[in-house]
Formats: sequence, C-alpha cells, structure tokens
Amino acid sequence: PSVGDKWSVQLAQLNETEWTAAVRALGPHLAQASEKGMLVLSLYVPDQGPELQTVKLFQSLVSLQSALSQLQQTSGLQEVQLFTRALTHSQPHYLLQVSCAPAPGVSTAPLPVLGQTPGLYQEGLAANAALHYRVQVSATQRALQDSALSAQQDLMLEKVPDSPYYRYTLGSTSTYAAAQDLQKSLLAQGWRGAYIVAYIYGRRVSKGQAREYLSYFPDLARYLGR
Repeated sequence: PSVGDKWSVQLAQLNETEWTAAVRALGPHLAQASEKGMLVLSLYVPDQGPELQTVKLFQSLVSLQSALSQLQQTSGLQEVQLFTRALTHSQPHYLLQVSCAPAPGVSTAPLPVLGQTPGLYQEGLAANAALHYRVQVSATQRALQDSALSAQQDLMLEKVPDSPYYRYTLGSTSTYAAAQDLQKSLLAQGWRGAYIVAYIYGRRVSKGQAREYLSYFPDLARYLGR
C-alpha cells in the first residue's frame, strides 16, 4: 500500500472555537477515508509549561475525542474507524495532523488538503514512519500523575477504537531489534510489564493485523516470531 497524503491544522490553543473549526473540516472526508483504511489523528502538544506531560497529553486527547464524538454523532459517521494519539513537540502551538492508514493491498488516492498547506506535519519523526515500534508502559482510564514517565523521551498517549483505555508508550524504533533493546532498558528501570507494539502508517496493529502487512515490511517477521 502507498502512504496517503498527510495534512495539518495548526491551533494556537485548545479552545472550543478552534476545535470546532479544525474538527469540522474533517467531516466531508471521514467517509472517504473509511473506505481506504483507518483515519489516524495525531495531536502534537507543546512540551513547555509546568504541567506534567502525562496529564497534559491526557487532557488534550480527551478534548480531541470529545470534539470528534460530537462530529460523528451529528454527521451520521459513527462507524468510521479513528485512531487518535497525542505526542509532545517543541513548538509553542498545538498541531492536529490527519493521515490515512491504508488497508493491505488498497491503493489510496491522495486525500484532499483541508484548506491548509500539507507539509506542516512532522515528517521527520520516527513516529510517522511507515513502520515503527514502541514500548507500552501503562494502560489507564485516567491521567497518570507520573513525573518519571513525564521526563521520558518520545512519550505518546493513544486511544484505539472500542477500548476504554488510554495507552502510554515510549520510543520510536524502525526495527524490532532496537525495540527489544528499549524494552529491556525500560524493564531494568522498573517499568514492569513493558511490551512491544507495532505501528503501520501511524496506526497500532495487533499481531494478527501485522501478518497482513508482512510482504510489505519484512522486519515484521521478527515481531511475529518467525
């Protein structure tokens, strides 16, 4: 599969007016995206300020999901699959990035730009690679008040459809071997139960789903124990 176009909407702050404008711009394209794969929404959150990053990411992602829920209910697109994630970045503004994670074997035509210039999105980040691995360290239904986790590099919070849990993950590696090294390091630091997760086009995939992409990404063989 080919990677769908990404586009971004920049927000000065998280307020109802900006959320409404940014999220409503997605409405006409949700149905189109659902025919090609899962829609991935990435919210980049400023890493400045006194708040714990674990709390800031949680509050930001909850706000995004609330706005999306209202949009889906009013647009009749409740069945569209959305994968949402919140990451920190060094910029002073919020950035909402949208991309499509195509299904295996689906040829995706470029998605239209939503009135903004494509290219604002964080192209160089490992978290936006076609395939990358992360290590999950916690799953929770509330914000973690955790200064040690907040101090970690590459912290991300995500929400998958049909699950009540928000998952904190660390690291972005391009190979399974590097992810294993990170997992060992985190286990040694006391992050009990840390385990490796694969992401394809920004979307978390189960091992069953990963098998469908094996011919495109040979490194998945190690992740699948082959």
